Amino acid sequence: MRILLTFLLLSCCFVAVQAQPNTSTLTQTGNAQSGSVVQGGTGQLSTITQIGDSQTATVSQSVQSNTVTITQTNSATGNMGTVVQSGTANTGFISQEYTSTSNVAGMTQTGSGNRAEISQRDVSTSNVASLTQTGDNNTGNIYQRSNSSNNAASMTQTGNGNQGDIYQASAISSSNAASLTQTGDDNRGFISQEQTSTSNVAGMTQTGNGNRAEISQRDVSSSNVASLTQTGDNNTGNIYQRSPSSGNVANMTQTGNGNEGDMYQQQTSTGNVAGLTQTGDNNRGFISQEQTSISNVASLTQTGDDNKGEISQRDNSSNNVAGLTQSGDNNIGDIYQRNTSSSNVASMTQTGDNNLGFVSQQYTSTSNVAGLTQTGNGNQGRIFQETTSTANTAGITQTGNSHNATVTQRQGASSNTATIGQSGTANTGSILQQNSSDLNLATIIQSGMANTGAITQQDQSRANTATLTQSGNGNTGAIAQQSGSYTNVAGLTQTGNTNTGSITQEFSTETSEAFITQAGTSGAATISQSRFLTGAKAFINQGATGTGNVAVITQEGTNIFGTLSGVNSATINQNLTTTGSGNSATVVQGFGTGANTALVNQEDGQNTAKLDQRGVGANTASISQTGNGNGVYGLGGVGTFATQMSTVGDPNVLTVNQQAGGGVFNNAFVGQSGAGNVSTINQMGVMP
Repeated sequence: MRILLTFLLLSCCFVAVQAQPNTSTLTQTGNAQSGSVVQGGTGQLSTITQIGDSQTATVSQSVQSNTVTITQTNSATGNMGTVVQSGTANTGFISQEYTSTSNVAGMTQTGSGNRAEISQRDVSTSNVASLTQTGDNNTGNIYQRSNSSNNAASMTQTGNGNQGDIYQASAISSSNAASLTQTGDDNRGFISQEQTSTSNVAGMTQTGNGNRAEISQRDVSSSNVASLTQTGDNNTGNIYQRSPSSGNVANMTQTGNGNEGDMYQQQTSTGNVAGLTQTGDNNRGFISQEQTSISNVASLTQTGDDNKGEISQRDNSSNNVAGLTQSGDNNIGDIYQRNTSSSNVASMTQTGDNNLGFVSQQYTSTSNVAGLTQTGNGNQGRIFQETTSTANTAGITQTGNSHNATVTQRQGASSNTATIGQSGTANTGSILQQNSSDLNLATIIQSGMANTGAITQQDQSRANTATLTQSGNGNTGAIAQQSGSYTNVAGLTQTGNTNTGSITQEFSTETSEAFITQAGTSGAATISQSRFLTGAKAFINQGATGTGNVAVITQEGTNIFGTLSGVNSATINQNLTTTGSGNSATVVQGFGTGANTALVNQEDGQNTAKLDQRGVGANTASISQTGNGNGVYGLGGVGTFATQMSTVGDPNVLTVNQQAGGGVFNNAFVGQSGAGNVSTINQMGVMP
């Protein structure tokens, strides 16, 4: 008997060692049922099926090669399913579907090669799903879709090679909340709340390398909130709130290298807010609020190198706000508010070297505001407000060296304001207002050396004002108001030495005014008013110890348009309040103009005044020189005659006053042609 018992015990021990993987199957029908399975060991398989309401199912597996299936279906209400797996190569599946209401599903997996799926779908309401995976090669899926509302889904993955998908979509998705967190390498995340998506909240966080993320709240998307945070390398990141999109909020933050972020709130986009922040290298950021874009706000911030940022609010775009900030070198920033664009605001700030900033508010552009600020060296800033551009404001501010700034307001541009401010060396600023350009205001202010400023108002340009101010040495400033340009005002001010300034007003230059003021030495100032000229005024003032300055005013018409009767006036003042010498003043008036008036005032010595007046009616000229060695001549200089000629024989009047304190002779050579001319020359001083 004792031998038999010993044999039986040994047999039992042998059978235990050789046991096959555990298998558990539980089926329950009815309400308020409870099923619980605990498996310890390897290679287990468990299946629980519950049909009814208020069911509870729990499966716990440890060690490796586990498989779990829990099914709570057919108008499932108030059910709870829980899976806990610890080990390797786990699968895991929970289904609460087919008119699923107020169900709770939770799954936790720890190990490698896990795959998990939770399904609460097909008229899914007020369900809660939670999935946690820790290990390598995890997959993970949560489905709350097909008329999905008031559901909550949460997924956390930690490890390598993870993929996470949450679906709260198909047909109608409303008031759902989804959260996805991935930590590790080569993660992929996807959240979908779409197809009539309303009042949904989606949040995703990825930390690691090679992450890719997408949040989709689209196809009649309204009042949704989406948030995406990526920290690591080679991240992508996409958010979709569109078709049509209204009242949505999207926020994306990327920190690391090689990031790329896209945010879409478009296709009848109204009242949306989008914010994108990128910190790192080689980032690319894009925000799209377009295709009937109204009252949207977009903000894009990039810190790092080689960034490219673009904000697009276009195609029937109105009352939108766009802000783009970039820090680093070689960045490119673009803001588009165009294609029937009105009452939009665009602001861009770039800090660093060799950056390019571009703002487009064009193609029926009205009451828009664009501002661009660049700090560093070698930056380029461009603003376009054109094609029926009305009541727009554009401003570019650049600090540093070798910048280039351009503002273009053209093709039906009226009542626009353009301003460029540059501080540094070798900068270039240009403003173009043309093609039926009326009532525009253009201003350029430059401080530093070797800067170039140009303002052009042309092609049926009327009642425009242009102001250019430069301080420093070796600067060049030019203002052109031409091609049907009349009743315009141009003012150019330069402080420093060897500066060059010019103003051109031509082709229907009626009642236009031009002013140039230079303070310094070796400056050159030129005003040209020509073709269909009447009632034009030109003023050049050079002083502040100015030596070697040159001033030229030309007012000429053309016989093509006949002779006009308006009185043109030219005034040149050199060194009226301070000392200076060796200055030259030239006035040319004639060829198709009416009665002209010229006034030249020069102080100190070695100055030259040149005069040529030819017009219809009585010409009047007054030249005053104080100092030694001054001369009044014709356009050929010494030995030629200052000329007044009336083409119809009207009397000309010329007055020359020269006063010397002793020293070199003063000279006046005068010639008049007409009837009843009057010439008065007064020379005072002591001969040597």
